[in-house]
Amino acid sequence: MNDININLVIVDDEIEILELLQDLLEDEGFSIQTFDKAEAAINYLEKKPEVDIILSDYHMKEIDGLSFLRKINSEKLYSGKFYLCTGDMNFDSKEFKDIGGTDIITKPYDIDYLIEFLKK
Repeated sequence: MNDININLVIVDDEIEILELLQDLLEDEGFSIQTFDKAEAAINYLEKKPEVDIILSDYHMKEIDGLSFLRKINSEKLYSGKFYLCTGDMNFDSKEFKDIGGTDIITKPYDIDYLIEFLKK
């Protein structure tokens, strides 16, 4: 395992996706914190941990990815790279980027691409 010194928070309400991403990305040397609810991730961010990247699903039950980004921005909890994951090909990224989002990652994931993308 390579230690690449990237602290990554993953937020997705699908437990299977969280576990898969955690296993694959930890094998690549990422330090991972996973949350199945945006509120739990917000509580974690309130502790001001070192986080380099947030990878969040767009479609979640309680708080969608855009609302999650708005909330952490309004509370000044995080200002780093924020990637939104969606399979919605009609998603308009303008609002996302206007509120501080970094980029969109399309689902289904191409794992090799995702790993290299996150290492940049």
